[in-house]
Amino acid sequence: MNNIYDDFSEELLWIKKMILKDGSSLPDSLQPVAKYYTTRRLIVLPGEGRQIFYIDPELGRPIPYIVFWFADALGLTNKNVARRLALGLLYATLAYVTLDDIIDEENKPAFLNVSLGNFYLHRYLATFDGLFDESSNFWYYLADSSKKFMKYLYEDFTFKHEKHNILDFDPFSEWFLFRSCKSYSILVMSIFAAIAYATNNETKIQMIDRFWTKYAMAHRLHDDLNDWMEDLKMDDLNHSPILIYALQNCRAGLKLSEKNVYSMFLCDDFVNRIYDVIFNLIEDARTNLSMFNGDYLSRYMDEQVRFHTRNREGLLKTNSFFQCELKRMLSKE
Repeated sequence: MNNIYDDFSEELLWIKKMILKDGSSLPDSLQPVAKYYTTRRLIVLPGEGRQIFYIDPELGRPIPYIVFWFADALGLTNKNVARRLALGLLYATLAYVTLDDIIDEENKPAFLNVSLGNFYLHRYLATFDGLFDESSNFWYYLADSSKKFMKYLYEDFTFKHEKHNILDFDPFSEWFLFRSCKSYSILVMSIFAAIAYATNNETKIQMIDRFWTKYAMAHRLHDDLNDWMEDLKMDDLNHSPILIYALQNCRAGLKLSEKNVYSMFLCDDFVNRIYDVIFNLIEDARTNLSMFNGDYLSRYMDEQVRFHTRNREGLLKTNSFFQCELKRMLSKE
């Protein structure tokens, strides 16, 4: 683990204590659900022997560290404010995932998720209490973002449950990729905007927004790469861009199956098309960071490039080995 994480270990210990303290006020009916989301779904509390935030050794983990990285880049020196905003980012993430699982029908009964999601939303909004005076433009930003979040959440639900001809979608279009992450993006942007307002960097909010949107789209595409077998079992393929692209490359009328998708991943063009989209999004995200003097942010994005490069090269090497073995076997017949 490198110091883009280690440098903030004390802050993370404080955040854990606050989540445990706040969570202790939940009624008994919500305790098991909260434990699931904090120890298994997002792994933000010690659980099953873990004593630190879980950080994927390959992919890394931006939440909640990215608050400290932006605080460094924008010159926020008040550690208490940075801690509060990092905690707020975690609560925003917990709220979104809890409510999004209702849309995906991953957890029942839904009313427990609604209750817990509202609790997390309340804690997220309480993050901003007392940070700015009443005349600050930040409150207008927060109100507008909250309005958009509720609108986008409603649109997510209706889109999920309406019937679509998924072959009509361009799975790698900006519209389609943004659709799957716009609710979360607008929710957490208020955290980054608060850092900008606190450091008189309001003019940089638009660049931060562009960075975060492009990064979120790339990350969502990576998640869909990992989840395609589960998405294959869901209605409309869970609108997975990976599976829609696979279906578009199948023979007309052919039902998509695991075997079909595996065969797609043995095609270099299929793999390269997906990773070209990921790399283009990451490059766009990095471009919007170029105006910041953010060493932590730059190193994290460099890690992202190396991670996705390794993944693409691994898939292509597997394809090459498979094709060589197939030729060898056929030549013996």
